[in-house]
Amino acid sequence: MPPKVKDVTLIEIDYLNIDSEEQEEFLYTWQEWLKTADKRITLISRIYNSADDGLAMLIRGIFYGEPEVAKQIMADFLTLDGVDYNIESMTFLEAVTIIGSAYPPSEKFQSVSRFVLRDFTCVERSELVDLIRERPKGSVFAGISMYALGGRVSEIGTDDTAFYYRDANYIIWLETIWEERRYAEGNREWISNRFPYFEAITTGSYVNFPYGKLPNYLEEYYGAHANILANIKTKYDPLNIFSFPQSIGKSECNNYTESYCPELPLNNTEDEIDQPGDANYRGFRYVSKKK
Repeated sequence: MPPKVKDVTLIEIDYLNIDSEEQEEFLYTWQEWLKTADKRITLISRIYNSADDGLAMLIRGIFYGEPEVAKQIMADFLTLDGVDYNIESMTFLEAVTIIGSAYPPSEKFQSVSRFVLRDFTCVERSELVDLIRERPKGSVFAGISMYALGGRVSEIGTDDTAFYYRDANYIIWLETIWEERRYAEGNREWISNRFPYFEAITTGSYVNFPYGKLPNYLEEYYGAHANILANIKTKYDPLNIFSFPQSIGKSECNNYTESYCPELPLNNTEDEIDQPGDANYRGFRYVSKKK
C-alpha cells in the first residue's frame, strides 16, 4: 500500500468559449501527455457541447503531492488557449466531495464506452470532435470523456484480476443527456448512429459504463477472461440468482423453475422528473465562478 498522506492537490481546469480546432488540439495534448504521466496523478478530461457552455473542455483530477509540482506536471494543459484553472491543496475527502458534487441524484442519458490502446491520428481526432459538434434534439449535454489508465493499473498482470484491458491508455466515453422524455428515442439513436465509428477506432467496452446494444457484450467487457468468468459463475451461482440483461454466461438454472431463475427485462421506463425549470443533469464547479 502507498504511504498515507494528509493532503492532496485538487486539479480543476476549464476551457470555455472555444472551437472545434481547439478540441482537436486538446485530444492530441491528452494522448501525448499520458505517455509520460506521473503515477501520482489521476485525471478525467472531457470535450463537450452543452446548452450552457457551447463547445468547451475541462479536466478534473487529484495529485498526491504539492500544488506547485502539480502545476509543473500539468504545464502542457495550462498553456492551451482559453485556460482557466484552480490547483490547490486540501484533504482527500474535500477533493472527492467537490468532484462528486457535479453529479445529480439522477439524469436521463445514453452512453457507450470503449478502451483506447493507441494514438488517434489527426483525421480520427477530427472525426471524434465531429461526433459532438451537433447535439441531438432535446439534448442539454453531449460529450466525450476520457478516464486515464496506465500507471499503477498497467503494473498489474492482465490475468491477475478479472479486469482485462490493463494495457489501455484510457477509457473513452460518448454520451448525451436530455431532460424531457419525448427526446429519449432521438438521443438513443444519436448514440447508436455514432457507435460504429466509435467502435472502429477503439477496443472493448468498460463494464461500469454498459451499453445495451453490444452484439457480443461478454467479449467486449471481459475479453479473453469471459470464459473463465462464465465458469466461475456456473460454480458459484448455478441458479442464476445474480441475473440481469448483460450478466455473465449461461447458468444451469434453465433446469429450474422460473421462480428460482428470474430473467430481468430491460427497463425502458423513466422517472417522473419532467418539471418546469428542472435542470436535472450534471453541472460543474467552474473555476471562473469560484474566483
